[in-house]
Formats: sequence, structure tokens, C-alpha cells
Amino acid sequence: GDGGIGVDVGWRLPPTAFGNFGYALLCSETMADVMQLCQRFWHLVGRGVSLSVQEHGDLCVIDVATVAALPDPFSHLIYDATLTSLCRGFQLLIATPVTDMEIWFEFPTPDYAGNVTSRLGCVRYGMPSNQFRFPKKYLNTRLGMHNPTGLKFAIEQCEREEALLDVTQNKMLAKV
Repeated sequence: GDGGIGVDVGWRLPPTAFGNFGYALLCSETMADVMQLCQRFWHLVGRGVSLSVQEHGDLCVIDVATVAALPDPFSHLIYDATLTSLCRGFQLLIATPVTDMEIWFEFPTPDYAGNVTSRLGCVRYGMPSNQFRFPKKYLNTRLGMHNPTGLKFAIEQCEREEALLDVTQNKMLAKV
């Protein structure tokens, strides 16, 4: 009965909830490195949800889409949780208040929108896609927990997990 449960779930999914992938994010040197890791290894943690990172002018845009069409309210739940988690992780990694980011949802404004806005700030509904948007200037932000040794280890573990899962077939299906 709680339409905003996806926001609550996403809020409780910091980078540490994502295992080796999350550890790699925490050990990264800059937010640009984090974005590269998200593009490279998102499929390990976001099964059924594709993620792409692009730069548009002064913005960095993370576009999120489900691989298969899902009926409401399930699609809302997935997008709420995923975009809230991305936003929350971004704020934790940057470690400073960020007020110039924006979240876009394709679906119309839900009755729980106040909860989303109070946690995430600028949220827009009825947009052309589901996105997390922030100024590109943050890509150069150096992260406080950077650890080259830990990063190398975490990437090796992600590669190992990828090999064990044989996700190459899933990557091809997502591209098609």
C-alpha cells in the first residue's frame, strides 16, 4: 500500500550494498572514474536495468531503462529505487551538499512525490526518460576514500564475477 517504497529502498542502498562493484566505486579517484565503472560493471548489480552515461553540454546524464517492459507500479518501483540509490550514492561519494542535480521520471507525478522531493531535491515527472542529471564539473571531484590497491582488487573481483556469470550473452541481448 506504500507507493513510495522504491524511494525508501533506494535510500537504503549506498555503494556498500553493491559488493565488489560498490567497493570499486568507493576506492575510485574521481567521479569520472566512478562513471566509467558504472558503465563497465552496472550489469553485475542492476540486472534487468540498463544504465548509460553521457555528457550533454555542461551536464552529465545517467540514463536508466528497464530491459523488458514492466507494468505499473513495478516500473515505478524499479525507477524510484534505482534513481534514488544513484543520487544517494553520488551524494555520499562527493561528501558535500549537492543542490544542482536533478532526477527525471517518465511517469506522471505520483501521490508520494513529496517524499521523493524532500529526500532528493529537484525531481521532475512526465519527462522523456528516467535520468539522474548533474553538472559535469563534479566529474573532476577527487574522492576522499581513493585507494589504488583497493580499486585494483575490486576491479579484479568484478571481472572475476563477470566471467563466472558469463554475462556477455546478456550484454548482447541488451544492445539488441
